[in-house]
Amino acid sequence: MFVAGPPDIIKAQAEQKDEALVLENPQEALRTWTGEKGGALLWAVSTKNGARLAQYKLDSQPVFDGMAAADGRLYIAQKNGKVICMAGK
Repeated sequence: MFVAGPPDIIKAQAEQKDEALVLENPQEALRTWTGEKGGALLWAVSTKNGARLAQYKLDSQPVFDGMAAADGRLYIAQKNGKVICMAGK
């Protein structure tokens, strides 16, 4: 299985278990989520146990619902207007 999106930079804190999480730097989290900080990550994840099998850096964030797999290749439409193709082994 493949998943792609912004890197996880969100750091949160809660003083007690039942308390809501508060972002330590909400502006940085928002800039990362909207793609202003550039780049994204693509993960290959095991469907058996959820383990991350591989990680790749992308130049731009993927568009929503913008990945397709066909003939041993993964195609990713990115927010910068480019479509990349990653070939399997």
